[in-house]
Amino acid sequence: MTGAREWQDMEDVVCRGACVLNKGALMWPPPPPPTPPPTPSKPKAEIKEVVVDHSAIVMQRATQLTAGAATVYGVGVLSPDPGSHAMFTTFSLACIGGYYTVWGVAPALHSPLMSVTNAISGMTTAGGMIICGGGILPATAPQATLPTSPAAACSAPLRYDAYRY
Repeated sequence: MTGAREWQDMEDVVCRGACVLNKGALMWPPPPPPTPPPTPSKPKAEIKEVVVDHSAIVMQRATQLTAGAATVYGVGVLSPDPGSHAMFTTFSLACIGGYYTVWGVAPALHSPLMSVTNAISGMTTAGGMIICGGGILPATAPQATLPTSPAAACSAPLRYDAYRY
């Protein structure tokens, strides 16, 4: 071969490990790589004790739960019919579940799991559009335009990306 190197650095662990024959001499198996020198151990840092006030944490959680329950009760009292209160409760629970779903995913699994979550969100949006209209087909102009406008706004970047390249 013209222009090829006629030598290899046999002191290099990678080159030596990849070489099987060298000028007819069998070089396989390679010797084990040298062990690195031991690292000096670091002195242990002092661990500071942190005093946790568990009663304050319990009180904060109880206050938040009480405020949430009072909000749900207030919406129930002020809602014009029981159906809107049921939809608000479902929406609130979906928001809480979505929050814990998104923030509970490890970064390495974010893309595959979030694609499934987005698909579920799309099905939920389609179901919400049907619920807002009361049937499969809309009966009034607001029922036709209001539920479909967020879907059109969300799909606009996808359509732009398809024609950009």
